[in-house]
Amino acid sequence: LYMKVRLTRQLRIQTGFQETLYILTSIVYFGNTHFTSRMFLDSGVWLYDGQKFGGRCVREFDAVTDRFVESKDAMSMNEKVAHIAIYVRSSL
Repeated sequence: LYMKVRLTRQLRIQTGFQETLYILTSIVYFGNTHFTSRMFLDSGVWLYDGQKFGGRCVREFDAVTDRFVESKDAMSMNEKVAHIAIYVRSSL
């Protein structure tokens, strides 16, 4: 099953009379039996690839932007395709 999705930096879900805000914190990419990830933190956008960089995270950008997250660039990384988007609940 293949579904085309569009990522957003924030996700708001309305349940009854309450709205809950979720913030995108990570994207996990997979391809060629190997995974990588991109993490979105206050300090910027970080890359992780266990086969590169000595197993450490490397900064890709100094700041997270909605424009990047919503672009096609966020949907792939080093020929790997986004498989999991991780959102964390935030207070409004």
